[in-house]
Amino acid sequence: MASELNCTQFTEPWPDPGTPGADDITIPWLINTVVKAYNPYHYYLLTSMVTFSFISNILIAIVLSRKEMRSSGTNVTMFFISICDFGCAVAGLIQVFVKNYSIKYSLAGIVLLHMTVDYLTVLLHASSLFLAVSLAFCRVMALKISNKNR
Repeated sequence: MASELNCTQFTEPWPDPGTPGADDITIPWLINTVVKAYNPYHYYLLTSMVTFSFISNILIAIVLSRKEMRSSGTNVTMFFISICDFGCAVAGLIQVFVKNYSIKYSLAGIVLLHMTVDYLTVLLHASSLFLAVSLAFCRVMALKISNKNR
């Protein structure tokens, strides 16, 4: 039974609760203690972080969409990063709303909504990371070119 529940173990599964080998396991106890202590605050922390991300990315997009700011490739890339992060924040708000106001996985539509929102979150976050890497690459190449011209 223990091997079914802990399928990520490489060598030996965790012993079943109540067996002699389960008395000296401190890591699972520590993880369970942290999870139980954090669980009551999870909803409030998640809601505040997603709301802050939503508002800040709107403000960043407004500033970077000005005509003066659109002339630089760096600013345009940062604008697209803020749009991707804004999409992640919207997906997070949808997740908070759906998890708070629906019975988990009671209808096929709710399951489909969860899957779609999770897919969009991963897609937008990966796009944001790729844009950040491309921005860093462009900055490094610009610095190399400027050092060669000196």
